[in-house]
Amino acid sequence: MLIGICGGICSGKKTVAQYLVEHHGFKLLRLEDPSSPPPRNESPTYTAYSETPAYNEPPVSQPQSTPRSPAPEPAPSTAGHDDWDSQPQPSKKKGKKKKKTAGLQCFVCKQEGHIKTECLLRAQDTTAVAVNGNGNSNSNGNVTRDDESPARDYTPPMIVGAYAMVTRPSRPPQPPHANNSFHAPAPGGQAPASSRQQQQQQQQQLTFSSADALVDFVTTRWQSRFVTTDVHNEAVLDTLSRRPFFMLISVDGPLTVRHARFRALHNPHCTLESFARASDNHLYDPDHGMQPLISRATVRLLNTSSSLAHLYATLGKLQLADPVRLRPSWDAYFMSLAELASLRSNCMKRRVGAVLVGREKRVISTGYNGTPRGLRNCSDGGCARCNSGNSSGVGLATCLCIHAEENALLEAGRERIREGAIIYCDTCPCLTCSIKICQVGIEEVVYAHGYSMDSETAAVFAQAGVKLRQYIPAPNGLIHLENLENLELY
Repeated sequence: MLIGICGGICSGKKTVAQYLVEHHGFKLLRLEDPSSPPPRNESPTYTAYSETPAYNEPPVSQPQSTPRSPAPEPAPSTAGHDDWDSQPQPSKKKGKKKKKTAGLQCFVCKQEGHIKTECLLRAQDTTAVAVNGNGNSNSNGNVTRDDESPARDYTPPMIVGAYAMVTRPSRPPQPPHANNSFHAPAPGGQAPASSRQQQQQQQQQLTFSSADALVDFVTTRWQSRFVTTDVHNEAVLDTLSRRPFFMLISVDGPLTVRHARFRALHNPHCTLESFARASDNHLYDPDHGMQPLISRATVRLLNTSSSLAHLYATLGKLQLADPVRLRPSWDAYFMSLAELASLRSNCMKRRVGAVLVGREKRVISTGYNGTPRGLRNCSDGGCARCNSGNSSGVGLATCLCIHAEENALLEAGRERIREGAIIYCDTCPCLTCSIKICQVGIEEVVYAHGYSMDSETAAVFAQAGVKLRQYIPAPNGLIHLENLENLELY
C-alpha cells in the first residue's frame, strides 16, 4: 500500500504522514523535486583538482565541465589573517625537494592534491564549533565529531535492482512549539534528548530520484505500507496512480489557521498578505500549482486542529489504512452497482437502484425505478402522481412507477432466486416492496440510505425472518476533522 499526501502550505501533510508512520507502521519515502536545489548536507559528486591553491591567493576556479562542491567555510582565525593564511606555510629552504602530492588522496576529505596533515577540514576539527551540526561538545569544552569531516555526510547511491536508492541524512525533527503542539518551531532549536532515538531512526531515509524508481521499489513490496509527501506535480501523480495499491490524500486548512502555523513554524514576522500570495502561488500557479492534485484526491481532509492529540484521535476514526479503500468489499462492490443502476432511473421524484445477488456472489439481476415499458417516462410527465409534487409516501396507489426492487425481482423470476439470495438497495425498501421481497424468499436486505417508513419495513422483515442491515461506506471526499464526531463511520 502506498499513500501519497498533498496539500497547501502548513496544512499538516507531514503530520498526517507521521501519524501513519507512528500508528500504522508506514515507512516514509522521499522523492526528489527536480525544481528545488539540493538540501543542506547534500553535495553533488565532483572531481577534485590535483593541485592545491597558491597561498595567500583564492583558489583557482574550475572548468564548468567538472563541477565541484564548495569547500566548507574555514573556522575564523584568532590571528586576524586571511583564510588562506591559516594554511601550513611551505619551507623556503632551497634544494629541499617538495613532496609529490599529485597522485595522493587525502584521508579526511577524499580529495586529491594534498595529504591528511595539509587538509583544511582536519584543521577545523580543533575548533569549538562543529561544522554542519555534526559535532558534540564534551565536558572539557572540546568537540568530538560523529564523522571525520562534513564531506562524509554524502552517502553514495545504493543500487537496488535496476534503479538507484539514495540514502541521505535528513534534517533532525524539531520539538513541539509551546503555542502549537503539533508544529515544529523555526530551525535552529535544540532537539530534546528524548528525540535522539527518533533522530537516529530518520538519519537514513529512502530517497528516490524519480517517480518511476519509487514505484518500482514499492511494486516488489506492495504488501508493506509506504507513505510519501512528495507528490510534486501531476506527472508524478500519474506515475503513482498506475498502481492499484496507491491512494492520494489531500490536507488543507483555513488560510488564517495555516498562516498562524507558518508564523509559529518559520517566520513570526510574516504578514497575512504575503502568506496569502505565497499560498495562492503554491495552489493555483498554472505550471506547478497543487490544486489539480487536490481535486483528484480520494480523501480530502480539512485540518483545523491545534493539538497533536486531537488530530491523531480524529485520524484514528477514519481508518485511512483500511485495505477496503483500495479494493472494495463485496458490500461496497454490490452497493456501487446499485447506485450505478439508479442513474438509469426515469422517475423525476427519486433515484433508486437495486441489485439481486446469489449465494455465489454473482449478480442475478438489476433494477431501477421508473414507468413500465411502453409508457411515457416519468421525467417526461408519464406519472401524474410524481409530477404533482405529493410528499413522500402519499398517493402511492396512483403512482405508475415501478420501484427498483420490483424491477429486479421481475427481471430475475422466481426460479432464479434461490436460497441465500441477497438484495442490495441504495434506499431502504418501502412497505409494498418489503412484502414482495419476503414472498420470493430473499434472505437478506442491505440498504445504504433510510426512507420514510423504515420502522414498518423492519417490522415486516423481522416477522418474516429476513435479515435487514444498513451499509455505511468508508468516508471519502471532503472530510472536516472537527465534524467527524457527527459523521457516520463504518
